[in-house]
Amino acid sequence: MFMGGKVGRAAHPEERFGTVEIVKDDPLFKGLTESIRVYQNHYDAVIELPQNFILLATNNNSRVEAYRVTNKHWWGTQLHPEIYNETHKAGYLILDNFFKVCV
Repeated sequence: MFMGGKVGRAAHPEERFGTVEIVKDDPLFKGLTESIRVYQNHYDAVIELPQNFILLATNNNSRVEAYRVTNKHWWGTQLHPEIYNETHKAGYLILDNFFKVCV
């Protein structure tokens, strides 16, 4: 919200591993397929991205699952990459990619 985006209540709150579609190629998702299963736990959602923000991933319940800011090393996720397991490894790969990009 501090950069002009809008946040509101999620139409369909989520608390589970669910499918997210990657819609824009980005280093954050290197090595992942276009459709990933990641943990989601949210009751609010980004309704509108601010200017200069790029949508990276989406799903049917939350239009904005991941984004980045143009010309900055700023990313945001609605999904929770920090929660992963042997069956759902995408979160681990997202975090690993994030640390590689930021170092």
